[in-house]
Amino acid sequence: MHHHPRECIIMIRFVYNGEYRTTEVIIRRFVSGVEIEENGFPIIESLLNAFGSDEGISESQLVDMSQEDFNARVDRFKTYLIGKHSFLTASSFVNDPTGTDHQACVPGTIIDEEVEITPDTKVVIFFDSSGSMNSTLSPLVTMRNTLLKDRLLPFYNNDEELYNQMVGVHSNSSERTLFMLDNTGNPFTEPILIMIFQDEANASYHSPTTHVPRTELYDYDLANLRARVGALPNNYYRGMVFQVTRNVNEGAVFREFIRHVHHGIGEYWGDKSLSDMPQFGFTYDVENGNSPQYYMDLIITKMRELGYNI
Repeated sequence: MHHHPRECIIMIRFVYNGEYRTTEVIIRRFVSGVEIEENGFPIIESLLNAFGSDEGISESQLVDMSQEDFNARVDRFKTYLIGKHSFLTASSFVNDPTGTDHQACVPGTIIDEEVEITPDTKVVIFFDSSGSMNSTLSPLVTMRNTLLKDRLLPFYNNDEELYNQMVGVHSNSSERTLFMLDNTGNPFTEPILIMIFQDEANASYHSPTTHVPRTELYDYDLANLRARVGALPNNYYRGMVFQVTRNVNEGAVFREFIRHVHHGIGEYWGDKSLSDMPQFGFTYDVENGNSPQYYMDLIITKMRELGYNI
């Protein structure tokens, strides 16, 4: 099956006070991590339209609305959407409708094939510690210790000791993306979610100027990853790559490399890629050194896309 690129998008309105205000919620449907555009999906709902007992408003009225009034309208809008769409719940809305994080979406996704989080689920967050993106480490650790813990703790029986044992941020300087996705060669002894935050791979997978030809180490790591993940029970494994961009020009080769691996382009076609394996998800142009909430929104969005009901 060919997997089309999935971009997480909401429509936004720039407000004069320097913040963003969401005007549209796009409700997307994913099956085994692949977006399905049929049966009316994606559904677009506008905060500007009349709903319930609320009258429609113009964009200028949205801009001029006080924060208190805007928040109240958003709360009523969410209640209206939950009543209108039976598959939505209050937890379907993962990010604040205002702020500067205009890349996080507000997904209300239906998952036909859910990946269950249990007390046995291992969550491994790999951070590229080669030195080029050190400012991302602290907010990732803070997120793991606060926001992510608050969200995941109920799945671990509200046992903080168990959460700390099963969910961790691990520094890794190998820059071998596929080796990290392969749990660095360690056995898969429990259901696992692996996330990687990385901005470059250097000569281990590509030269500083091009991602072709494929390297021997890439082929070796890919073959091991495909074989080991392919042998696991259904929904036992999910892997995510968050491609971090430090500056406009830096990391461009790594971004193209990841894009080819993701979509099966050129030399990375077919089983020389991950394009035919829905266990994997990719997010591009992740900001370096942003806030814990920013990384939390990205992670929750991608988890939902890959089948987690969270």
